[in-house]
Order: sequence, then C-alpha cells, then structure tokens
Amino acid sequence: MADDQKPTWITSKEPTPQVYTNFVHTSWTLFDVRFQLGQLVPSEPGASNAFVVEDQGAVTLAWPAAKNLRDTLISLIDSYEKTNGEIKPIKLTPVPAAKPLAR
Repeated sequence: MADDQKPTWITSKEPTPQVYTNFVHTSWTLFDVRFQLGQLVPSEPGASNAFVVEDQGAVTLAWPAAKNLRDTLISLIDSYEKTNGEIKPIKLTPVPAAKPLAR
C-alpha cells in the first residue's frame, strides 16, 4: 500500500481486548511469526517453581508486518531513550525456597 493510500483507523463496534505481557515466546513459519504472550506471576504456595507464566493470548503476523513492527519498535525505543535514558534489563533476584514448618 502506498504512503498516500494509508487506511483510516476506526473504532471497532466490539470491545477491543487489552493485554499486558512481560513474557513472550516466539515461533515462526515461512509465512508468519507468532508471539505467544504471557505474564510472569507467582505460583501457588508449595509449588516447585516460584513463578509460572500465565497465558494472556497470542499475536500472529505476516513477515512484512513483523518487519514493520520491528522498525516501529526501534523508533519508539530510540525516542524513549533520548527522553528518559537507556532502558536496562531487569535483573530478577531469585526467591529463596520456603523452609518447612517445624512440627
């Protein structure tokens, strides 16, 4: 689609889902790329893992759209960092295992 033929953005008649994610798993085919979205949350008390990933949904994009998303994210991140400073990776501290209760 040429730049002078950009589509008009309209509001859907149906509610649009809002998804928060802090964990992404990717997979791809020759035709598209898939982002499985999850949220890292504390697990149930007594579970073997301190955290689990709760499924939030998935997004599948054709490769040209994925490349466009990449370029858009690069531009957004550059703009954010010029204003706010470098984004640094979050270092999560392991949660110590709970001690068994004395009987």
